Amino acid sequence: MKCLFYRLIGVFFIFAAIGKASNSSPIENVLYFFNFPSIVIQGVIWMLIISEIVIGLAMLFQVFPLVTAIVAFISLVFFTIMLIILLIQPEVPHCGCTGNIVLFKTAFAENLFGVIRNIFFLLIIAFYWTGITKS
Repeated sequence: MKCLFYRLIGVFFIFAAIGKASNSSPIENVLYFFNFPSIVIQGVIWMLIISEIVIGLAMLFQVFPLVTAIVAFISLVFFTIMLIILLIQPEVPHCGCTGNIVLFKTAFAENLFGVIRNIFFLLIIAFYWTGITKS
């Protein structure tokens, strides 16, 4: 069962990458908010999209499971820290985690949902990770 949830996180990574590829303006707003230089924003977005697709496919098909779990875990920790920073700042954009798909009316609610979702994902990956290392 834990393998199924782990793979579903991989599907989410792919889904998030496709969302960003179809509309990158929400994530652009976040990068501008964090004062990224305009010249690097498109490169950062495409690196993010490609890395999310690679991580997602590796999770889905369980390629190099230990390495993939570690990379996914570190990525989610980084994204969660970014979301927490967005939560504590005034007048922030929503995270742009999935491109145009916004579940809540306020950026605060959207970003809080992202933190909660990521913590849930981190717990699943940690549970999966402990199963790999015990084998």
